Amino acid sequence: MKSDIDTIELSELAQSYIDKNLSVNAEYQRGASWNVKQQRALIDSILKGFILPIFYVHVVKRPNTFTRSETVTAYLVDGQQRLNAITEFMRGRFSLADAASAGSSAISAYEKKNPPRWAGQRFDELSEEDRTRFLKHPLSVVRMEEQKPNEVRDLFIRLQSGTPLNPQEKRDAWPGDFTVFVIKHAGKDKHPASNPHPFFDLVKHAVARTGEGEESVYLDNRANTRKFFAGLAMTYIVRQESELDFVDLKATTIDSFYQHKTDLPNDDTAVVRLLKLLSEVASLPEIQRIQGNKLRFQWAFHLVFLVDSLSAAGYVDATWRSKLVDAFEGFRAACAVAAKESKAGQRSRHYTEFVQLLSGSGSDTADNIRRRHRFLLLEIIDALKPRARDPQRIFGPVEREILWYRQGGKCAHPECQQPTALAEMHAHHIEEHSQGGVTTLQNGVLVCRSCHQNRADMQSLEVFFRNKVTDDLAPSPAQPQTTEVEIDDIQPKKLRIAVDWPKLGKGDTVQVFHEAMETNTLVKFCGALIDAYGPNAIKWLTETPITRYAISKEPLVTFKNPVSGGAYSHRAIEKTGYYLCTISSQEEKLKKLLSWIDTTPPEVRAHVRVTVE
Repeated sequence: MKSDIDTIELSELAQSYIDKNLSVNAEYQRGASWNVKQQRALIDSILKGFILPIFYVHVVKRPNTFTRSETVTAYLVDGQQRLNAITEFMRGRFSLADAASAGSSAISAYEKKNPPRWAGQRFDELSEEDRTRFLKHPLSVVRMEEQKPNEVRDLFIRLQSGTPLNPQEKRDAWPGDFTVFVIKHAGKDKHPASNPHPFFDLVKHAVARTGEGEESVYLDNRANTRKFFAGLAMTYIVRQESELDFVDLKATTIDSFYQHKTDLPNDDTAVVRLLKLLSEVASLPEIQRIQGNKLRFQWAFHLVFLVDSLSAAGYVDATWRSKLVDAFEGFRAACAVAAKESKAGQRSRHYTEFVQLLSGSGSDTADNIRRRHRFLLLEIIDALKPRARDPQRIFGPVEREILWYRQGGKCAHPECQQPTALAEMHAHHIEEHSQGGVTTLQNGVLVCRSCHQNRADMQSLEVFFRNKVTDDLAPSPAQPQTTEVEIDDIQPKKLRIAVDWPKLGKGDTVQVFHEAMETNTLVKFCGALIDAYGPNAIKWLTETPITRYAISKEPLVTFKNPVSGGAYSHRAIEKTGYYLCTISSQEEKLKKLLSWIDTTPPEVRAHVRVTVE
């Protein structure tokens, strides 16, 4: 096969495609077209100057016996989706993403602070400089001349049939400083930048593989570790750069952060602090106890942010460090026992506030991460009892953080309840300090500045505040100190929804919705229900919530998180235009689902069965 590679300007290849001088051979095209999100990502990459993969073109020459000339046709073998995105953008068919359309609280906070200058613009709205740079962007094109079609088909198959990259390996290929930062400190086999931080000696490394049985292929010894560290680093950096405390750790959120955090110098304040924090965790006294019983990713994540909270408190008594590993391991043991006892129907606060939130479709949401952190912090403080710098008068940073989580990030005043950043909250002694009130969690609430200024109002609310905090601070049941059960190995049961379509007159078989992820179960159930009942099903699902919120066409508004300002996690119900909010525990999902079924017409209710299996 004769071939050569050339570098041409983007405008030349795009114009050839627009003028149909470069044809599409359906034989070489696969699957569905890119969505707008994928197209925007490509255009953004071009504007940032990133190098695109090679375009392959098959040049076919055929003799014309009548004209005694030669007809030349150029077929695009690989690169159609990229060219479609480029030409659709040039035609003004879509605009680039703006900060307001960011899909996660982590990325929206970052983009609003550091949006690219072309954010939200269409092609004709780009500055002359950006438009010129876009059109002159260099593209590599391989031209192949081969009269035997089978050889071109063979090349196409070879281009498409390599071992698929897992999501983290795709992230590893993304240009930018954050990519290198993650690879360097979390490690990647044979990568020249790889120099794993000692912190990762504490972590279990799950080997990434693809396929099953004999088709199973080893991919990467540390791919999952890099995904974990990317989420941890993203969380820490966002905490430093915004008012958010935790963010969703879903794959789409991490992907977006990779794409936007391309500049991350070594002397960046967040980078320096994060590496110092990891070193502090890795050098804790008695840390070898954990090295012998390595942590799974979620536990390692919470240990890092536990140490971050305690270090920021500036306790006078520094002996908390020598006691922390013992307290942390005691907490893990208590959670293991709570998980075991839950099988017998005994559910302690260790189970409901931590264990149950470690698994399931909502375990990686900011709300559940925040809830676990708050409970862990409260339990560890109770075990360590560290001495604050001014125990007589001032609530320390850790105590303020616990109060903030306890109140859901809102002002405690019953007539205010406004979401307020932790840094802007004022700590208030329920029984005033001047009247002998002590500086304890039982005697404290956080209120916004304007509420705190009204002293008479604060005094009148003493009984209300005291009653409000009693239940929140109820002590957890005592748990035996044993490590007999590993909490991470316990697999919870999942929702199962069976619909008898024949008896409903809507189908020929009983359909069972019982996915590995409960979110998928609910989304597929809602989709099937709407497909069967149309407007009636939409009415049932919008009037009565099937999860925490009713389905909606405006998820960024309807599912808004009052603390972070972003939207709770949600999923599209295919072909309906509606979205389902997925934030809630399994217990809440089951309760909401059963309540919802009770509101449906009797003939429907009788043939929909919900169980947990």
